[in-house]
Amino acid sequence: MSHPSPDSSEIQPSAPPSSQSTGKKPVSLQLPAEALNFKFPGGVLLTILGVLESLGSFAQVLTNILFAPWYLLLLSMLGLAIAVTVAGAGILMLLRRGMLEGFTPKLGVASTGALLATKLLTQVVLSGEFFGFLVPVCLAIAVFIVVGRGMLKTRDLV
Repeated sequence: MSHPSPDSSEIQPSAPPSSQSTGKKPVSLQLPAEALNFKFPGGVLLTILGVLESLGSFAQVLTNILFAPWYLLLLSMLGLAIAVTVAGAGILMLLRRGMLEGFTPKLGVASTGALLATKLLTQVVLSGEFFGFLVPVCLAIAVFIVVGRGMLKTRDLV
């Protein structure tokens, strides 16, 4: 039996590259106990905001089908779709509250911002009063604070 020579064509396994040579931070397997605490209150706030706005948008769509021009119907249908997305993001955040992932918080914040923009656009087109805008803005501020702060805390973990 012969020993392999150093110049043979066999591939020698190399040592795994260290995490410092790639420039990435080493990922710890243990999460801090409070890292994902924002997901439950954030999910509840998103679900409440989404359900309330979905109900209002659905009633507005039904009314606009019969009595409004097509562009108001289109705006109300867009508002309904975004409100359902907000509620879905909240429900997903509640279901995945023990998981470390960044999709649902980003979806929740983005859809909340889109919901506020759509409501503002609808109010400007209708040239109506902004009294119905108070509750969604208060809930959206709470969502931005709770979920945004949680996203900043878990930014380096994801």
